[in-house]
Order: sequence, then C-alpha cells, then structure tokens
Amino acid sequence: MSNDIDHILNHISLKKSRRRWRWIAVAAIAALVIGLIAAGNYETPRGAHVARLEVSGLITGEEKQLKLIRDMREDADVKALIVRIDSPGGTTVGSEALYEELKAFGSKKPVVAVMDSVAASGGYITALATDRIYARGNTITGSIGVIFTYPDVSQLLATVGVKMEEVKSGELKAEPSGFKPTPEKARVVMQEMVSDGFVWFKALVVE
Repeated sequence: MSNDIDHILNHISLKKSRRRWRWIAVAAIAALVIGLIAAGNYETPRGAHVARLEVSGLITGEEKQLKLIRDMREDADVKALIVRIDSPGGTTVGSEALYEELKAFGSKKPVVAVMDSVAASGGYITALATDRIYARGNTITGSIGVIFTYPDVSQLLATVGVKMEEVKSGELKAEPSGFKPTPEKARVVMQEMVSDGFVWFKALVVE
C-alpha cells in the first residue's frame, strides 16, 4: 500500500514538473519571437492586406517614415493604405516631403486619411495627399497657414549686461538672430518666404 502511494505521489510530481517545463518553454519561445520582431529580423506570414500608417506629433519628414511609405508602395501584398493622423502640424519642408510620398503611393494604390483628435496645418496637408478624408465630428482641423516664430532675448541680454557681437558676410546672414531686434529688411524677406509657403499650401487645398 505504501509503495502504491509513493508511486502515485511520484507520478503527480512528475506531471507537475513536466507542466512547469512546458510553460517555461512556451515563455522562452514567446520571448524569442518578440525579441526578433523588435530587432526587425522577423516578419509574420501575411498575404494581401490593407496597411495602416500612424502620423502623430510634429511632422518633420522623418526619413524612416518616408522609406516605409516607399516600401509599402512597392510591396505587392499591400493593396491599400489607411493614414491615421493625430498631428497639429510640423515644418513646411517635412509636410511637403510626407505629402509627396503619399501622393506617389496614391498614384499606384488607394490611400485614405482618417483624422483623429487633431489634423491641422501639416496634418491637414498630409490628409490632402489622400484619395478621401474621413474626420470625426470633434476633430480639430484646418489651420491653413504658415508661421515662422523665433525668440527675441535682446532685452534680457541688456538687463544682465550681455552684448552679442558679430561679423558676417552679408546683411541678412543669420537673420533673425534672436539676440537683437529684427531689422525691417530681414522682416520683409521672412514675410515673403512665409507668403510663398502660404501660396503653396492654398494651391494644395484648391487641387
């Protein structure tokens, strides 16, 4: 009788041990797969699908994002693209670069924009590059305009007794500097640049 009980207890202990090692093996395999995906060395099997691109935060024309769009454009498995936008805008050049890549994608495959909380300025330019735009009822969008901001700390420097000296090759070199009031000639040139950007922006909207 004692031997039977010992045998049963040993059998139960062996089953528990096997179960524990199975869970450890499953966890190890899962960790390995996650690690490979994070390292970019593993791709899950897939077929034809609709891709999704997140555009959020400040739009700067990040090369990694632009390359991703180019790769999806050439990927035969990607049949269409949904661009989810949650961005207040970005740089003019960055917005232009993203716009052009999405237009190139749209020349080959369908692409639509879904506006989330905010899709303004550069975020709106991003949406303009798609075939169709969907916005929520409370989406903040529009802001069709161009702005150029810079600090003027000249009064602060004067208060603490600091004066900036400069030697430069041209009258408008490094203007505006922020260390002194902006000369009127520099302000006129900057206004022309902003106006040119605004004309470009409005042309995208009209198109």
